Amino acid sequence: MYLPAPHGAPPVVTEFWRRCKETTPAELIALAFTLASLGLALVAYLTATNASSDQARFQQEQSAPVLTLGTPEAERGKIVTVTTDFASVVKRADRLLLDRKAKRFVVPIRNAGAGIALTVGLPIWVDDCDRAPAALPPAAIGHLGTYLIVSGGSDQLGYLQPKKGRLGGSVRTHGRVYRYSWHYEGFGASLRPPNLLIWYTDGARSRLRWSCVTYVQAGQRDGNVEWAPVRQVYGSRDWPPQLHL
Repeated sequence: MYLPAPHGAPPVVTEFWRRCKETTPAELIALAFTLASLGLALVAYLTATNASSDQARFQQEQSAPVLTLGTPEAERGKIVTVTTDFASVVKRADRLLLDRKAKRFVVPIRNAGAGIALTVGLPIWVDDCDRAPAALPPAAIGHLGTYLIVSGGSDQLGYLQPKKGRLGGSVRTHGRVYRYSWHYEGFGASLRPPNLLIWYTDGARSRLRWSCVTYVQAGQRDGNVEWAPVRQVYGSRDWPPQLHL
């Protein structure tokens, strides 16, 4: 039994009500099947879209660079002379060199990934390699740097401590404060544990990536301190919205 159209309803409502009364059970069943088919088609479309997005992300990561703070196996243990933009130093190829007097690092680095790597900003000390990189603010990241490492390539990168501006800061997240600093002179002394974080990205700048290494002091050479890596942590995150390259 059909109810009459509401009294005083607009003509379009009255017409809709009349058509509903004239609809046969067979037509209602056909309409139900049509709606069900549309629903299944929508589910299939969304599933295919998600699968396509997952595949694109997988391919992106497969072609991404991976910077490791070290050297190819053939260079390990060798004593080399490295010429950077700042000076020439003698060091062991596979170790980080810290010149406290000149406030600079010489960092051995290798790209073990499939794509080119573009360094971002300056290496930075962090008090935690596991959680700090994902929590640090844009101020701790900087802009695209001057180094490019091709897939399978390696280099010895030289960095000077900034001469102006703040040399560090902190951020509170998830009930904890994470500290960061560019005070290279204090690395491994006032700044402990001796963790060094390097930011980088891929050629398409799709994600902000990092390698964070914990070092142990491994000796001195010509008055400079050499450090050997004991642990490396890798990760990536979306670009902070406030960071403009």
